[in-house]
Amino acid sequence: MADHFEMKKTTAVHGSYIAWAGVVLLTGLLFFLYKPVFKYLLYRIGSASDFDYIYLAPLVLAYLVWELRHDLAAAPKTPAIKGCLLFLFGLMLFWLGELGGEFYTQFVSFLVLIAAMVWALLGTAFLKRMAFVFVCALFFLPFPNFIVQAATARLQLVSSTLGVMLLRLLGKSVFREGNIIDLGYSQLQVVEACSGLRYVLPLLILALLMGHLLRLRMWKRLVLFTAAIPVAVLANGLRITATALLMEHFGKKAVEGFFHDFEGFFIFFFALACMSGLSALLNLLFKDAPNPVNPGHKDSQSQAASNPWQPRKAYLALGIMLASMIGSCYAYSFINFREAIPAVRPLDQFPTQLGQWNGKKAILQKKFLDALDLSGYILIDYADKQGRPINFYVAYYESQRKGESIHSPATCLRGSGWVFERAGAVTLDLPKVGKIKIRAATLVKDRQKQLVYYWFQKGGRVIDNVWALKWYVFWDALTRQMTDGALVRIIAPVMPNETESDTRRRMNEFLSRVVPVLNQYLPGA
Repeated sequence: MADHFEMKKTTAVHGSYIAWAGVVLLTGLLFFLYKPVFKYLLYRIGSASDFDYIYLAPLVLAYLVWELRHDLAAAPKTPAIKGCLLFLFGLMLFWLGELGGEFYTQFVSFLVLIAAMVWALLGTAFLKRMAFVFVCALFFLPFPNFIVQAATARLQLVSSTLGVMLLRLLGKSVFREGNIIDLGYSQLQVVEACSGLRYVLPLLILALLMGHLLRLRMWKRLVLFTAAIPVAVLANGLRITATALLMEHFGKKAVEGFFHDFEGFFIFFFALACMSGLSALLNLLFKDAPNPVNPGHKDSQSQAASNPWQPRKAYLALGIMLASMIGSCYAYSFINFREAIPAVRPLDQFPTQLGQWNGKKAILQKKFLDALDLSGYILIDYADKQGRPINFYVAYYESQRKGESIHSPATCLRGSGWVFERAGAVTLDLPKVGKIKIRAATLVKDRQKQLVYYWFQKGGRVIDNVWALKWYVFWDALTRQMTDGALVRIIAPVMPNETESDTRRRMNEFLSRVVPVLNQYLPGA
């Protein structure tokens, strides 16, 4: 009998070693597959100060796991084959990100794969106890570029407007044009770095952590989390106001160096104090019993003792995950899913004469070229026989790399002070072109008015929104190994002797001329 128990114990220990070896191998393959993703993550954190709080992620997440150490040790650990399905879903997300050129999807897929490994090897009860750690980790991921650009542009305008309102309440005479605030004695430009995004994201994480560490009820956590956004916007508005007031006394020193950094830290701690005050107010007005650290599972010690982890139950799960990971690593290493597709003809050879339209080529400034990272572009100012102008711009990308995305004109035009009176999708029926669905907008600034048409072009398709563009990038990468794409935009001012309808007719006539020629330059058209 003693020999039997000794043999059983030896087998269990030996099986445990095999299981751990499988986990180590799986982890190594995981980091091999995600090496470029981590490399980009470090680059993104280092190049954009809006995301430098991500450096704290390992410390915060490690603390949350350490806080759960006793409950995790006591949790019953029963391997679950269902976790392999989640693992396969995580790999699918990885390939969606790889083919679609989007790192954020791959960031999420990494968390999904870790959660799947926990579920498959340690069981459902263990994963439930880790749920908050994974939720918190999601907010430490940098969001996609096109979402960040859109959010930044809107936050810039909101912060600029709020700053002007506060300055006027203080009796200051100020004027705002887009993101530029004219103070009379100087001008203050609310740039992207001052949009307030670097307040919003950390405060959302702090709201999550405060709700968790203070054991607040779920509805209080939701209130605290939701309040983080308006508090961040208000804080940024106050920062802009403070900067304007300091500029009156200290000049440009107020927007650089010590003053600028000190303002940022002071206002952030003010926002944090507001969040703490709101939490205290909720507890004062709505008293209730605190949540336990981990509700339920009162007899987890006895459950764990009666249901010990058995390595053999994890072998099948490990085998499935290892096989799928090896296949993904092989495909990633030896199959090229994205090829650079040059324009059919050099874009700088695009004609300046189109029927009655005579054009003059313009050149983008180096700072814009560096920011946009284009493969080629067309920028021509055309005019008809009556001298009525139309600006024609095409930005072409031979390969839409992960982390890069085409800038929407709505972002930069709003930041320049133009107000969108009307904007949306329209369908045009043009001679020699046919029906195309594009985006159209009417823009107003002071007494000026201009109309804008724009769309994305990919593989011969005319696409009117960025989400559809992302899908076609993925689909073409999968089926055609192509991730090229272009933004096409035309702008026409409404002339003094014109109505908006006259300007639209002029733009439609120009499109009838230019689109067939453009199709001779872009691939797949």
